[in-house]
Amino acid sequence: MKLKIFLSAVILGVSGCASVQQHYQYEILNAQTDHIKFKFLIASNRDGHETLSGSLFHKFSKLEFDKGHVDISVYDASGTFLFDAIGTYRPPLNAYHEWVQTGVKFKVDLPSEIPQGATVKLAFHKEQFSEKDGVHGKNISR
Repeated sequence: MKLKIFLSAVILGVSGCASVQQHYQYEILNAQTDHIKFKFLIASNRDGHETLSGSLFHKFSKLEFDKGHVDISVYDASGTFLFDAIGTYRPPLNAYHEWVQTGVKFKVDLPSEIPQGATVKLAFHKEQFSEKDGVHGKNISR
C-alpha cells in the first residue's frame, strides 16, 4: 500500500514538473544594480493575454531600498528584438520584510505571446526621471 502511494506521488510530481516547463529562457542584466535579484519568474497566458510575473529581492540595507521598475525586452531564437515592456510593483508596506524576506511581487502584461526559443531579458531600472522630458530614459534591458 505504501509503495502505491509513493509511486503515485512520484508520477504526479514528475508530470507536474513537465507541465510547467517553459519554452524560453530568462537573462538577468544588472546594468544599474547587482544587489537586486529576480526570483520566481513565470509567464502565463490566460485568455490570450501573456503576463510575466516574479519577485524582486533586495540585499539588506539600513538606509533605504531602491525605487524603480522592471525593464523587459524579448528577443526571438535568432536574436531579433521583438518587443519591450515595463513592469511595476506596488510599494511594499513593510519594506524590510518584503524586499529581503518574501520579495516584492511585480507583474506586467506583455503586448504579445513569448515565442518558443525566445530570450526574455530583465533589468531593474532605478527611478531616474529626466527633468526636461519627464520620462525614465531608454529601456536598459536591451
